[in-house]
Amino acid sequence: MRSGTEYEQLLPILRLERAWSGADPGPSTPQPPTADPGDAWISICALIERQVERCAALIALADGDAEISYRELGRRTAGLAGALRAHGVGRGDLVAVVLGRGIAFVETALALWRLGAAYLPLDPVHPEPWRADVKIGRAHV
Repeated sequence: MRSGTEYEQLLPILRLERAWSGADPGPSTPQPPTADPGDAWISICALIERQVERCAALIALADGDAEISYRELGRRTAGLAGALRAHGVGRGDLVAVVLGRGIAFVETALALWRLGAAYLPLDPVHPEPWRADVKIGRAHV
């Protein structure tokens, strides 16, 4: 177990060279997405849409060398949601997602949430017969 002092020593190593996720060192720092005080409930999709409007050019997701902005994230998830809707996915559906961790997984999850669907994450390293058995009759593929 690490002590608080050890974590404090790790922080400078973990800091990114570029601002992302709504953090901007400039004079007009955008705030992270938050619900308005009058909102009784707000979805993650609505919070991301607010970030698209407020901080479109800032980095929303980064995975190794790949980075996408909030604008691009909004565009890509809307397009994927439209494609999924065209294949019959809608509110209340459960969709099997066979992807590793990364930008594509996050985009897929957000697109499904936009439709009111849920996802069943299946790791690509699991044997295909096992994944097929899990998917049959339980989720859209």
